[in-house]
This record gives sequence, structure tokens and C-alpha cells, in this order.
Amino acid sequence: MEASKFNGWSGHWGMLVVLRGLLLWGAAFAAVGGRGASGALVPGAVRFGPREAAKGRRRFWWVRLSRGWVALCLLAAADVAVGRAGKSSTALADSGLAGGANRTGLPVAPVWLPEETVSWLTIPDWRQFREAWSRSGLVRLWADPAMEGFRRHFLKAWREEVLEPLERRWAVSWRELADWPQGQWTWAVVMASGEGGSDRTGGILMLMEVGNRVDRVRKHLTALQQRWVATGRSVRTETVRGVSFVVLSLPGGGWVEAALAALQDRAESPPEDRRAGDSMGVAGASPRPFEVAVGLCESALLVCDQLGLLERVVARLQGQPVSSLEATGRIEPEELEALRSSLLFGAVHPPSLLAAAAALDKGDAPAGDSAMPLWAIFVRAAGLAEAKSVSWRVLSLEHGWKVQLTLNVPQEKRTALVGLLDLEPLEASPPDWVPAEVLRFHRGRLDGARACRALEQFFGRLSETWTRTWEFLWETAQQAGRQQDPSFDVRREVLENLGDDWIYWQVTPRGSGWEDLEQAPSLLLVGSPRAERLAAGLAKVLAGAALRPDALEEREFLGRRFYSVVPPLAMPSQQASGAARRLHFVASERYVGFAFEPALLENWLRNMDTPGASLARRPGWREALAAVGGGRGWVGYEDYGALAKYFLRAARSDPGHLPQAQVPGPLGFRLHLHSDPEQFRRWFDPQALPAWEAVGRYFGFGLVSLERDRTVVRVSFLTVGSPASR
Repeated sequence: MEASKFNGWSGHWGMLVVLRGLLLWGAAFAAVGGRGASGALVPGAVRFGPREAAKGRRRFWWVRLSRGWVALCLLAAADVAVGRAGKSSTALADSGLAGGANRTGLPVAPVWLPEETVSWLTIPDWRQFREAWSRSGLVRLWADPAMEGFRRHFLKAWREEVLEPLERRWAVSWRELADWPQGQWTWAVVMASGEGGSDRTGGILMLMEVGNRVDRVRKHLTALQQRWVATGRSVRTETVRGVSFVVLSLPGGGWVEAALAALQDRAESPPEDRRAGDSMGVAGASPRPFEVAVGLCESALLVCDQLGLLERVVARLQGQPVSSLEATGRIEPEELEALRSSLLFGAVHPPSLLAAAAALDKGDAPAGDSAMPLWAIFVRAAGLAEAKSVSWRVLSLEHGWKVQLTLNVPQEKRTALVGLLDLEPLEASPPDWVPAEVLRFHRGRLDGARACRALEQFFGRLSETWTRTWEFLWETAQQAGRQQDPSFDVRREVLENLGDDWIYWQVTPRGSGWEDLEQAPSLLLVGSPRAERLAAGLAKVLAGAALRPDALEEREFLGRRFYSVVPPLAMPSQQASGAARRLHFVASERYVGFAFEPALLENWLRNMDTPGASLARRPGWREALAAVGGGRGWVGYEDYGALAKYFLRAARSDPGHLPQAQVPGPLGFRLHLHSDPEQFRRWFDPQALPAWEAVGRYFGFGLVSLERDRTVVRVSFLTVGSPASR
């Protein structure tokens, strides 16, 4: 692909923002089990049935999230890497619905989505989203001539392992689909009643507004039906309220299995070989196919695995008085307004999801046997059951992107982990003594004692086992401290001395290898009104827990007591001596600082009196902070340019280690690749990566901030492009 012909939405990165939202939306769907339209078990659809099957889904939910959603994301992005996206005009049909007008012809998603919708993701105007994304630095980086070797190698694998199998499987060119979206594009998970209303299943629904591509799409659907029949696959036609739908029978029992089968280019099992079986697979049995209906309702392309659900959606689009999500009151007017001004918007409704999960307990299991999914147990324990909704939106700014995550939880109901987000509205900008050249910085104003109570509440709700574990940790700390001081009280000496100021930063690595990048030195400061007393208490706990006579060492530095301790269960260091790695900490007037590198603590103490170049005075910092929320409660910072610089250097100097590397991710998370080296090299050629000097201008920095009031908690992420890339 020539860089001059590159279009932002044709590149591999064109759907990353969409897929990031899909992953969160998909977790709500993939973590619960159910039946498709054919009656086959669908992993990732809500289902109530035998306990044995429920237990299997509980055991393997993480497999579906890690494997299945990768396949679904590839399916959704099938044409992104090599497709074409041209400019177009759109003749939009009038849906006939009153109110809720979108920037395109259809109303916004909550106006037509059924009232039982539990999770949904929408792009109000695909054309506007595509235009904004094409201007982003990431897209321009992918199109840069310096990336041509790496890009060509990746696209070859993309065509051979994704596009071609999908085209063979579906008998349609995915490249032709790139030009279909012309307006709204919405995905949703809806709780639908089964036959007789006794069973409830989760249906997946997709709506894509195709605008003036209606005739072209109808022609493709006709060709798809003909070629599907020609290849011996099961297909039929159904009419729903005067709208014709092509119903395709897909192998595998669910969306995940169908996507994996398409990628593996598996043929559909002959009818006589199909056997009933659970979606997780029964020994010697093949999962049943399930059915997906595809059709056009005026300018809206609909895809759904529940015909009953389709009938209600079509009726609403035709202007019939069908109850909608908007009418339930689960969507606040502020959320509707935010939706209309967003490039992407999605929401999950935890009470509805938990109500679905609770029905799993209505089976005939023995007393004490619960089939409640693990995700539902966690959501309840975390305090999200009180959330009216959890929504996220994407905005395009002049020189970057902004993503907002909003928890609609009243302040008086914020408990457990949600309560941890109810931070004090105090200054969270970096102090002057935080150095300018840091990879990451975070500062949160969380009361330490209240945080411990929130964690105790969370573990208490999670299970009795976790409650005992939490109590055991406190008792262990108590007994460890009493080995040094018989009168020691861990709550008096440690818990009551915790303050409401937590500061963390990570500095640039010393070398250019993977180990240097993975173990970049960092420092943690814990605020305290009695910092020296807190440090002394922690020294007693850590020294007693280490169970070795040389665990604790003390020295003086700038008139302050400097502690050095071997942490419990410490592993040998990489040094030639093989000595255990020591944790160092020291108290200032307001903080206790912790670091594995003593030089970081020493520099911090020096800079407090004579600060040098400060992060807070970097160019563009204050403007970006104002755009992300103002700097109270929680502020985070990441230097994407520095992270990319060290990543590129490590990948070029030691490409063999890349498949097993821990790649720095957003907000400090580490992305553990740990993939098969041969398969990895088929997709990625580290030697073809450009030098930092050739692409460094595309990387800027990111900020995160938290705001809260009496009704919502809102976390905002902001990416700011480098001035050189503007």
C-alpha cells in the first residue's frame, strides 16, 4: 500500500477506538450465557438453564473474553486494513419517529432501541467519526513512508489470515463493505423473551445506516444469498412487518464460534453430523449452528440473532408505538445531549445485567449451589449494582482526543470499589518538586483510612473466603509488628497515620533494553499528618514479616531516617551478588516515600528545597489540564513520546524478546504479549520498525482526571498531539 493512497479509515488502526469500546461492551455480553435464535447455546448470550452448563460458563468466562472477543474484533474490522473509504454524500430517509433527531436521518439509538436493552454502543455519524480519526496522529504515523516495511509485512498476514478466510467463508468481499456505513452504526445486547415468555435470552442487534447505498447493499444481500445456497449452506428468507430478511445458519452455536470458524475457514457441518451440545463443547458432540437475520429497513441495515427482537425494532423504526430504552428513564437527559455531541457513545446498565444473572439461581440446584457468574459477583461486591448506568463517550479535539467514562451513582450509594472513586476534591496537580522528565505521574486525593474500609467492604461482599483473607493480612501485619515491639498496634501506628494524598511517578530507564523498559525506576509518596510515625510503624511490620535478622537497615540522610528493608517473599535481584532486592523508604514532613532505587528518594528530598524543572511547568500542561477537568481529586500523566522512544529502541536492539515482552500500556498497565514467536513474526517484523527520529513527531502525551458531584463520577482521558505533528 502506497502511503500517498492511504486513507485514515482504510488503515489497520481505523477501528481501534471503536473496538476499545466494543471490548467493554462485549465483556457484558460474553460473560453471560444463552441461546441463539435456533435454540443452540450461545456463549455470550444471557441464558438460564441447567446448573452444569452454568458452571462450565463460569469456569471458562475468561477464555471467551480473551479468545472470543479477539475474533469478534477482527470480524468487525475485517476491511479496515486494506479497504477503501471514499468521500460520499448521503440521501437519508425519514424514519417517521418523533423527537430524538440525530445528525443523520435516524433518531439516536435510545429512541429506537427496545426497553430491555442492557448494553449498547453507537457511532451517531460514521462519516464524521471517520473524518476525525483520519486526522489523528496515529493514522498519520501508520501512513508515514518510514512505516512502509512494517506496514507491508503486517498487511500481508492480515490478508492471508483474516480477510481471505472471511471472504471464503461468507462468500462476499469484505472490501466491498467498507463503503456501506453512511450514518449511525449501533450495536446492542437486548434481553428478549423466549417462546411463551418463560425463557429469557440475550439477543445481539446491529443497525448500520447505509444512506444512499441502499440499492448497492440490497444487491450484495441478494448475491450473498445466492452464493450461500450455491455453496450448500443453509439459508432461508423471512418477512418481518413487510421487510425481507435473509436468515443465515452459522456453525458453532454462537457469535464467537462463528467468528473463529470463519477465521479458520471451517466448512459448515452436514446436518446429519450436527448434535446437540453445550456451547462450551461436550465430548464427542458438535455445537449446533445458530441463525442470524440480515435485512434492510429503508436505509437501515439490520443484523440480529433473534427474529422476535427484530420485529419490535422494525416496528419502532416504522413509527409504531413500541416502548423504547429512552422511555424507561434509564437514560438521563444529560446523557442524550452528550450522545448527540459525541463521536462514539456507549452504555451498560448494571441493574439489568444483574437481574439477568440472578435468574441463574432459579434452577433446581442443591441448596448452597450458586450459578451466579463471576462477573456478577464482582459487580455486586464492587458497588456497581447501585449504578443506574455506566457510559463512555469519545470526543475529537483540535489537537487530540478525549474519552469520558461516567458512573451514574448517587454519592450516598458509593460503596466498596466505587467508593474509592469518590475522591476528595483537593488539589491533585503535580507539586513543583516533581521533575519534568517523567514517564508517568499520578496523584490521587484518597483518604487512606476510608480506602481501607472500602476494601474491607468489597472483600466482605465478595465471599467469606476473601473476608478471612483480608482479616488474615491485618493479623499478619499485627503479629509482624509485635515481633519488633510487643505493644505494637497496626491500626494505631499505620492505618490512623495515613493521609489523603498519594503521589506516584516513574522516571526514564537508564538503558535501552527490554529489562530497562519493564523495570523503569519509580517512586511512591504516601501523604501523612505524622509521616515519621507512619514510616517507623511500617518499618516494624516489614522487618517482622521478612523473618530474617538482616531485613532492616537504617541510616541518616539530610537529617532524616532512611530505612532499607527486604520485603516479605522478596526474590533475588539480577545483580551479580544475587542479594534480595531492598525496598527503601524515608519520611519528610508530609509524606513517606518508597522506592527500590535509593537515588530517587535522595533526589526527591533535595528537590523539595530547591526544585528544578517541574512537570507542572511543561509547555501545554495547564491548558491540557483545564481541558481534562481542572486537576482536583485525581490527575494522571503519561509521556507517550518517551514510552514510544524506549519501546522502539528496545524492539530494534532485541527483536527476539518482543513476543515475550511486557509492553507499557495506558495508565501504567503492562501488556503481556507472551505469544508464539513464530506466529508473532508472521504478523510483526520488529526489524522493519523505523528509528525513533523518523516518527517521534507523532507522539505527544496523555492526561487523566476525575470529577465527581452528588450524582455522577466522571473520569476523563485526554491525548494531546506533539506540537511537531500539528
